[in-house]
Amino acid sequence: MPAQAESLLRLDHSSLEQRQIQIREFDSDQKTLVQGCINVLQDIGFKIDNTEDQLGFIQGSRVIEDVEEKGLMSFITKISSYISSALGKPVPNQNKTKVLASIVISPATNKSESEVVRVTFIKTKTRAHGIESDYESIIQADIYQAFFSKLNKSLFLEAQGN
Repeated sequence: MPAQAESLLRLDHSSLEQRQIQIREFDSDQKTLVQGCINVLQDIGFKIDNTEDQLGFIQGSRVIEDVEEKGLMSFITKISSYISSALGKPVPNQNKTKVLASIVISPATNKSESEVVRVTFIKTKTRAHGIESDYESIIQADIYQAFFSKLNKSLFLEAQGN
């Protein structure tokens, strides 16, 4: 195997750390978690692009045309600040930044009543001609902590409503 291909397949210590940031275990059923995750994504301004309830898969996106946009929730503001600092300047209107969210919910291996939620956020740049480029994982722990905090609150409120 060529050295370049081998390096792409090798997992390093940061991969494990990133995975730990992206995953939480919940004592809830898959259906409730799917709905809770959808609610959280919509609450923070994401559009739900695809769901596969039986597989526990959710995909959403959020286009940010201007990182200085007023009225965004603090979660989106953190993403915007990250994007702005990564680019070194505000995103011009002709180039749009899209944040993609992918969520997979699966049974926990160590508990029969638990489910594991893994969320990943990726930013991509869309050029004026609609071509997406510059994919980059968002790795800031506080963004994932904010998502899971909102999910915990959503699950709590859902349980209180029943």
